[in-house]
Amino acid sequence: MSTTPVETTHTVEQDGLRVSIHALPAVNLALVHNGVPLISAIEITNAADVELTDLTVTAHLLSGEAELTAPITRTHDGRIAPGASVVWDDFAQFVPATEFLKTLNESQRGSLTLSVSSVWATPTQITIPIRVLAHNEWFAQPVFYDSLAAFVQPNTHSVTAVLDDAAEILRVDTGDSSLGGYQRGPQRAALIAAAIYEALHVRGIRYIDPPASFENTGQKVRTTSQVLEERFGTCIDLSVAYAACLEAAGLRPLLWIMDTHAFAGFLRDDSTSLPQPSILEENAMINLVESGIGIPVDAIFYADGKEGSFASAVSSGRRFFGDPSRLRGVLSVAAARRDGVRPLPSADEVAPPQPAH
Repeated sequence: MSTTPVETTHTVEQDGLRVSIHALPAVNLALVHNGVPLISAIEITNAADVELTDLTVTAHLLSGEAELTAPITRTHDGRIAPGASVVWDDFAQFVPATEFLKTLNESQRGSLTLSVSSVWATPTQITIPIRVLAHNEWFAQPVFYDSLAAFVQPNTHSVTAVLDDAAEILRVDTGDSSLGGYQRGPQRAALIAAAIYEALHVRGIRYIDPPASFENTGQKVRTTSQVLEERFGTCIDLSVAYAACLEAAGLRPLLWIMDTHAFAGFLRDDSTSLPQPSILEENAMINLVESGIGIPVDAIFYADGKEGSFASAVSSGRRFFGDPSRLRGVLSVAAARRDGVRPLPSADEVAPPQPAH
């Protein structure tokens, strides 16, 4: 399981001036769409034995020679005593423009350069690499786990078509076509999840291999509409598509990340919610399944016959816990929504259902 920190801290010290910048290693459309800043904080510490005066900090975000956003400057007009620090944490607007990221089909190498100057001190500069990801690209590090929920797009015509088929499966199997989430208890919720799975299974979706390892690399995520129209996808694509359908039906989907695999699942009932969107601790992930709260579902609806059944998918998902060292994290889409992670816009979008008055 990865222990990569939430953000990277870069520090340089020169002539009694210590500069620390807390920033993400990459930026993508999902993060910017959800208001996640690239820089969380800049801290300047006076490591000299004399006061600093009139501090100025300027940040540039570049790809090659091109500015990806307007430079931003922060100043401190007062004095900074030896050992004291100044911290700025207001960098929400210092990100690439959404419209630019929407057009980016391949990732780019970028750089974040910070220039610091003050009276009587030698100017200090720090440059760190930043990856600017393609519009549909996700980065497999814990800091980006929550952002995977942005790729779960429940309010699309493609998802509606799957739910229509799932409702018909429920009508035939149970005499009741309603998709009511958890309203009628966990057993009905499991039947809904199974019907959605079967509706995807009969579509003949093909599986394609992901990169040999997507740890610490970017991977493009196909939209649910692409998966259903083109009828193929990687493990992440298929898991996200299933999660979108579960969410649209009122269930609470889970997305599990492993070293070289991803699979889906859902919470058994709505009486339990995860304390935070992502869980990285191995025992907590195991307990989630062993307690029966979380139902793992490997999105193998591309398999033929019984091997592609819902029961087989659950069994396949449970088998991954035989070697829990491969587990890297689990994401609760509902908890991510609670924390403000919104789905990315879709060209296939329909209006979300409105609550009854």
